[in-house]
Amino acid sequence: MWGGGPLKDAVGERLAALGVNLLNHSGATEVGALGSVFFPGPDYNWRYIRFRQDFDLEFKEAETPPGQAQRYKMIAHPFGWHEDFELQDALISNSKGSGREFQILGRNDDLIVLATGEKVLPQILESLLSARPDIKAAVAFGERQFELGVIVEPLLNVEDYDGFKSTIWPTIVEAGKKMDSHAQISSLDAVIVVPPGTCPRSDKGSIMRRETYRVLSKEIDAVYRNLENSTVAGPIISATSSNLEQDLKELIVSTLDWDTVSQKLAFDLDFFELGMDSLQAIRVRRALLPSLVNGSTSCRSADEIGRDFIYQHPTIADIASFMRSASDDNDGDFSRQAAIDRLVENHFPYETIVLLTGSTGSLGSHLVAQLANLPQITKVICLVRIQPHATSQKSAYERQIQALNSKGLPLTDEISSKVEVIETHTAIPFLGLKEEKFEELCKSVTHILHNAWPVDFKRTVQSFEGQFHTLRHLIHLARQIHNFRPSVKPTLLFVSSIATVSQYGRVHGPLIVPEKPMEDINCTNPFGYAEAKYVCEKILDEVSEAFGDELEVREVRVGQMSGSKITGYWNSSEHLPALVKSSQKIGALPRIRGSWSDALDVLAAELHINTVIPLADWIQKVAEIPDVAGVENPAKQLLDFFERDFEHNATGEVILDTAQSRSASTALAGMQPVSEQMIRGYVDFWRSSGFLLS
Repeated sequence: MWGGGPLKDAVGERLAALGVNLLNHSGATEVGALGSVFFPGPDYNWRYIRFRQDFDLEFKEAETPPGQAQRYKMIAHPFGWHEDFELQDALISNSKGSGREFQILGRNDDLIVLATGEKVLPQILESLLSARPDIKAAVAFGERQFELGVIVEPLLNVEDYDGFKSTIWPTIVEAGKKMDSHAQISSLDAVIVVPPGTCPRSDKGSIMRRETYRVLSKEIDAVYRNLENSTVAGPIISATSSNLEQDLKELIVSTLDWDTVSQKLAFDLDFFELGMDSLQAIRVRRALLPSLVNGSTSCRSADEIGRDFIYQHPTIADIASFMRSASDDNDGDFSRQAAIDRLVENHFPYETIVLLTGSTGSLGSHLVAQLANLPQITKVICLVRIQPHATSQKSAYERQIQALNSKGLPLTDEISSKVEVIETHTAIPFLGLKEEKFEELCKSVTHILHNAWPVDFKRTVQSFEGQFHTLRHLIHLARQIHNFRPSVKPTLLFVSSIATVSQYGRVHGPLIVPEKPMEDINCTNPFGYAEAKYVCEKILDEVSEAFGDELEVREVRVGQMSGSKITGYWNSSEHLPALVKSSQKIGALPRIRGSWSDALDVLAAELHINTVIPLADWIQKVAEIPDVAGVENPAKQLLDFFERDFEHNATGEVILDTAQSRSASTALAGMQPVSEQMIRGYVDFWRSSGFLLS
C-alpha cells in the first residue's frame, strides 16, 4: 500500500506481474485517511483509489479538456468544520469500478497557463514519461510562455543528453497526441535533461513543482531564448515577389498540413478563425523567420520578430504588408499603435459626432479646434447661447469662427465645414430646440461634452438652477440617443472643477485628492460656483448608477488652466493675468510659496520688476489703489479670492491624483511643467492685446 504520491507505472506493473497485491491509498491532513484498507481481489485495479464509504465525500464534475475523460473534484466535510473542503486533486473515474474508485491525475494547482491564456494539465505528458523504465521523473513547464517544455530526470546518469532526448522523443510525441494541440511539445530544444536527484522532492518523495522551476530557472530561461530564435529549414520568400501573398499561403499550408482548409484560407482571413492554436502560431513564425529576416532589404534579426508575431499579424495580408514595409525600411507596421489604428479605421462602427456646450470660451474654443481636426470625428455641433441684445449682425457660426481666430485657432475651410453652430436656450426642455432638430440629434450624436458654465464666484448655489436644468436635458438627450440607437452607448462628459475638492486636504489631512466621487460637501469650496459643480457631479453619479447600461458618464475636474503653449493666448479676465497686470501697476510681485520662484523670476525679468514682497503686503498695496484705476488694477476685483483661496489652491495644498487619467490619456501623461519660453509667450500675448503695458 502506498500514498502521498503516484506509484510509477513501470514499478507497479512489474510488482503486479510478480504477484504482489497493490493497494492505492490517499489521505489529507484536514480529513484523515480517505482510501479504504482491504485485501485487494482480482476485480481491483491498483491504479485507482477506492474511497471510503463511511466518509461524507462528494464527487462533482470538473472542467475537462475537450476529447479527454471526464474529470472530477472531491469535496469533503471535515468534522467540526462549518464549510466544505475541496481537495486540489484532479480525478478520473474507473468506469469498471464500484462508483467510488478514482485515479489521481495530479493536483489542480499543477495547471500551467500559457501566455495566450490557454491552459495545460501536464499529467499525461509527465506520467507517460515517468512510466518509462529509464526515467525517474518528468516535470512540465511553460507558465506565461507560448509553448510547453519538459524537465526530464533519468533514472541513471546519462552522458549523451542529446542522444537521450532522441530516445525519449517518441514518448513525448505519443503524449502530445493525447493532449490538446496547444499542449504539445514542438521541439527537442524544449526538453531539459538533468542529472538524477536534481529535482527537489518533498518528505513523501513527490516532486516539488514550483521549487523545481526555481532551481532550474536559468535552464528554463535558456530554453525560451533558444526557441525564440529557432527556425525551420524552408524557402526564403522575397518581399519583392509579385506573388508574395500566394507564396506565404503555400508556406503556411505546408507547415501546418492545412491542405483541407487551403481553399478557405483567403488572404484577409484571420488564421485563428480557422482554428489556429498557439503552438501552430509558433510553428508558422519559425517557418517564416528566414523570410522575415532575410526576405527584405532591412535584414532584421530574429529577436526583433516577437513570439507573438502571428497574433500581431493574423492574416496573410498582414504578413505581406509587414514584409513590404520592412523592405522599404519603414517601421510603421512594427508599431503597436499602427496596428491599433488600422483596426480602429477598419472596424469603426459609426460616425463620431460630438455635441459641445461652451464652445466660445477659452477652453471651449480649443476643444472645437481639437475635435474638428481629429479625422475620426465627422461633425462638431456647438450649442451657444442666444444673444438677444447683440449689436453685431454676425451669425452664431461667424461668432464661433471669430472666437477661434481671436485665440489663434483658425480652421481651414475643409475643417470648419465640420462645425455646426446652433443658437438656443439649453435650460428649456429639449435644450430649447424644435422637436425635429432634437430628434435629429438623437439619431446622430455619439458624444456629449458639457463645458458651458458661468464663471462668477459671487453667485449662490441657488442661482445656478438654469445649469441644473441644462444638465438634466443633456442627460435626457443621452438616454434618447440610446433609445433611438440601442447599439450606441453615448458618452456624456461633464467639465467640473478643482473647486469641488479644494478642501479635501483640510477634511481628510494632507492627502492627494483621489479620482473618485466626493461624498462630503465639506471637501468643496464654500461658494456657489463650486457647490453648483458639486451638485452636478452628484447628479451624474446617480445617473451612472441608475442608467449605466444606457450611457457612459465621465467627469473631469479642471484646475487653473494656463494659456496656449502655441499662441500664448490666455484670457485676461482670469486671476493670474490679473495678478500680473496689478503687479505691473504697483511695481512689485507677490512672494508665493511652493514652486513659484522660477516663474516669478521670469515674470520679474519680462516686466522689469525688481521688487518681490510677501503676498499679504502685495494684497494690501493692490487694495490701496483707488477704484477709478480698476482697468489697470484688475486684481482688486478679486481680492476676496486672493485673500482666502489663492495661496491654498496654488501652492501645492490641493494636488489631484491623475494616475487613472494619465493611463487613459497620452496627452496628459506627457505633460511637462510650464517653461520659461511659454511664460514669455503669455506676456507677449498680453502686450500685443493691449492688456499689459509695453
